[in-house]
Amino acid sequence: MPIFDRKLHRRAVTSGDDVPEQRPSVEIPLDHVGIGGTFAWIDTGKGPRPYEVEVGVALPADKRGIHMSRIREVISRLADTRFRDVAEYAEEAALQVAQVQASRTATVSVKGREPVETVGEVSGIRGIEAREIGASATVSSGRARRFLWMKADHITACPCTQEYSRLLVDTETASSSRAHVMPTHSQRSTTSLKVEDAVRQVGFADLAACLAEALHLTNDLLKRPDEAELVYRAHLHPQFAEDVVREVAAAVLRRLGDRLPGTASVEVESVSLESIHSHNVICRLSSTIAALSGATR
Repeated sequence: MPIFDRKLHRRAVTSGDDVPEQRPSVEIPLDHVGIGGTFAWIDTGKGPRPYEVEVGVALPADKRGIHMSRIREVISRLADTRFRDVAEYAEEAALQVAQVQASRTATVSVKGREPVETVGEVSGIRGIEAREIGASATVSSGRARRFLWMKADHITACPCTQEYSRLLVDTETASSSRAHVMPTHSQRSTTSLKVEDAVRQVGFADLAACLAEALHLTNDLLKRPDEAELVYRAHLHPQFAEDVVREVAAAVLRRLGDRLPGTASVEVESVSLESIHSHNVICRLSSTIAALSGATR
């Protein structure tokens, strides 16, 4: 039972000042005000799943604050709607939040994990990875920009130490064997790929294909023959973090270059957890399809 009569609550709501609509004491516009560290239930055809979301709007100088509860109302309302993917959810949520907050600009970011099936190259045994994915949408004056991203773990082998090893040993007989590799250190790396979904036809399967083409992907489930193939391949094609980022970008251009406009942005970041150093190596690229196309000619 409510402590106060419902009629009293209605009277207070209608007669009281709407504090967020008041003028602030310091009239400075804010780029982003909203909520984060919360979850939304999103149905992409496999039943509702929890995804972490961050939602916010641009606040003009003459408004003191936003109506936080209206954001949660949008999140709750959309739980009953089915979406093609989380990018479509992010766009619809951003449109609705902009409307209920009477804001010109709203942004919704979504992140979670999606199952990705793996198959051992030699064993043929199937496994399932929990691949980290996400999407964001920014609505400005009714127009939306959407982005998709995916992270993948992989292994890299250092080409620098490998080349030095060649100077230390006789490789004359070994050079005839394709499977021969020089000693070097290897490390676990994580690479993320973010693409602007300008045509609304790019999916997470496309991002997964680009990453798989460029990286030596690691899996939770690897039988001994599959482990050997992965390790040998990583050493036969050793990669710096710089190589990783460039090769992912090239894979995007090959697979998606004809489907995306030249203005579509592409972002790649790789973090290498170095095995023989106490530091990590970080490499980033921010570009567009047109710029990548010009650079690879």
